[in-house]
Amino acid sequence: MTRSFVAPTSIEDALAVLTSGARPVAGGTDLVVGARQGKAPLPNALLAIHRIDALHGIVEIGGGIRLGALTTHAEIEAHSTIRDRFAALADASAIVGSHATRAQGTIGGNVMNASPAMDTGGPLLCLDATVTLRSEAGERVVSLDDLWTGPGTTTAAPEELLVAVDFPAPSPHSGSCYVRLEYRRQMEIAIVGVSAAVAFDGDSVSGARVAITALAPTIRRVPDAERALAGSDGGIEAIEEAARALIAAMVDALPVLAPASSNGDTLAHRLWPRLCPRPGRAEEVAALDAALVLLADHELPASTLAARVAASMQAHPYLVVGAGLATLGGPRHGGESLLVEDLLRTLPDRETAAAVVSTRIAHRQAVPGFGHMVYRNNDPRADRLLALVGSLAPDNPAWLVAQQVQATVERHGGPFVNIDFALATFATATGMIRASAETVFTIARCAGWVAHALEEYERPSRFRLRATYTGSG
Repeated sequence: MTRSFVAPTSIEDALAVLTSGARPVAGGTDLVVGARQGKAPLPNALLAIHRIDALHGIVEIGGGIRLGALTTHAEIEAHSTIRDRFAALADASAIVGSHATRAQGTIGGNVMNASPAMDTGGPLLCLDATVTLRSEAGERVVSLDDLWTGPGTTTAAPEELLVAVDFPAPSPHSGSCYVRLEYRRQMEIAIVGVSAAVAFDGDSVSGARVAITALAPTIRRVPDAERALAGSDGGIEAIEEAARALIAAMVDALPVLAPASSNGDTLAHRLWPRLCPRPGRAEEVAALDAALVLLADHELPASTLAARVAASMQAHPYLVVGAGLATLGGPRHGGESLLVEDLLRTLPDRETAAAVVSTRIAHRQAVPGFGHMVYRNNDPRADRLLALVGSLAPDNPAWLVAQQVQATVERHGGPFVNIDFALATFATATGMIRASAETVFTIARCAGWVAHALEEYERPSRFRLRATYTGSG
């Protein structure tokens, strides 16, 4: 319970209060949500800084921008210079939380909250932003790389207050963007996000900065992808190399749960110890590699079509991947495997599985992981992966439960299993952590989207659908 609440009108008064141990609060959006969800109690002493005029405002300085700590996401999104010259930050600010969150939430609070999934963090990192921390002893300028140390933790001292965020003028002939994978249209935290800032000198990329969001304890840059782009013409070879680096970085950024399973440097070898808390056997890693191949491409599902449409307009590869990620994010596409995982994990044995699934069917409730609009009788990808799982763990309880679910649906005349069911079965039967199936799906499909993009760059389709007006008048 908060016992002290102070709302000064000057930075000096605020700094004096900070020395007594009070916690500063600006928009309060993260603080209130955290308290309501039980993640963190309200601090004993609150320092409300919303009345300090010196912390408000957006100032253009020498082509760069200074954001006062109390600048809201809505103000950033609406600022014409930021939209025109720092598009990545405008993109990110436009999708932070809801309209209410963007109206109240501040850039200072967002940065100091230090969430690895924050939308504005990657763009700020790519734009080479710094923060100014001030205390009664003076002030210091800190890069974001040096500020963030982990989820919710920074190098700022308790008596220091963030007063401004600065980023320099962009290079000539440069641009930036931010895209993320999400599940809903509002109030969503990024599942994965990618930011990029690229500058050209004639026909050559003179510099590139790429950052990934929500895949590591802190938002981080991807040096290998940056090196692949710098000095290139931005052509197919550079795109391929940058894509390989980006996908590898997405994997490497995941926290390591176990020692490396075996010798090898394939994507599957690197991914396994980040999904399973035990080392994988050689045949298990081989099965994961097979799953990545099976999932990389599948004609033109919604996400791949979105990626190809973006590529046909010559969109940057990161925007192409972003178009695919945005479409993949729904429960009827990439998210269905998580629904299957959650179902399988709640079923302790075959008898319970048969009863629960039969009850669902009797009440006309969907059983996730069944049927596919492309196939009539079976999903060959699912058949292949399930065969591998059966050979790996024929007596595994999760495998036996999955078999019972499949048999119960078939006994009631339901559709066949699809790749989402097979992938979730593989994840649960091998002891992977929750949501591993959708992680595998997303990483595999990113490679497929890049391949489709390269094809579109060479032979653009220029998708243009026509519409028929059916309204009155």
